[in-house]
Formats: sequence, structure tokens, C-alpha cells
Amino acid sequence: MAAAAAHTDPGVWTAKIYALSGESERARAVLNEAVQKPDEVAPAYMLAEAAAVLGDLDECFRLLDRAYENNRIPLQGLRNALELEAMRRDPRFMRLLKKMNLAQRDSPLAERSPA
Repeated sequence: MAAAAAHTDPGVWTAKIYALSGESERARAVLNEAVQKPDEVAPAYMLAEAAAVLGDLDECFRLLDRAYENNRIPLQGLRNALELEAMRRDPRFMRLLKKMNLAQRDSPLAERSPA
């Protein structure tokens, strides 16, 4: 019998909702708890979105690196998620794209980054 699919921990969504609604302290508390859980139930990419909304780009990039190492970065999200807009202006974003072999000038992801 196949193992049941893992479900996303509600804390992932809660951290993001608190962050988007300006409840920074509550968002950080939930985020700090959620990052301790395995990526299968608390995807690092989703937690990175919450960290970015909170303005914690160091944590955002730490979580994106974790997502990269676990092969769990949705490319469409990197390009389009509004929560990650500030992250795209950070030089670390281009380094992340380079690690992913997506930093070519003709890449749609690179087009959204500063030159």
C-alpha cells in the first residue's frame, strides 16, 4: 500500500496570512516554529514567501537555498509571486538563479532582476 501524501502544515499558511495582514510578531512566531518541520509538510519555498513579506530577506534566502537543495523551488513562483518582489532586487537573487542555471540574459527570470 502506498504511503499517504503529506499535507502542508497549516502553520505555513498562517505565517503568510499574519505577515500579509501586518501581524509581524505572530507571523514570526509561527514561522519560527514552521521552519523546524520537514520540507514535505512545511515547504521552505512557502516559508520564504512569509519571510519576504516580513522583510527578512536573510531568512528568505536561507529558506530558498533550503528549497533549492531539496529540489522544491517552483520556477513560476520565483518569477511571479508578489511576496517575493523585494527579494528579486537583492543581488542574492541573481546568485540563486546562477546556481539553478537560469541566469542567462534571455531567461524570463533574469529579466525581472536588476542588470
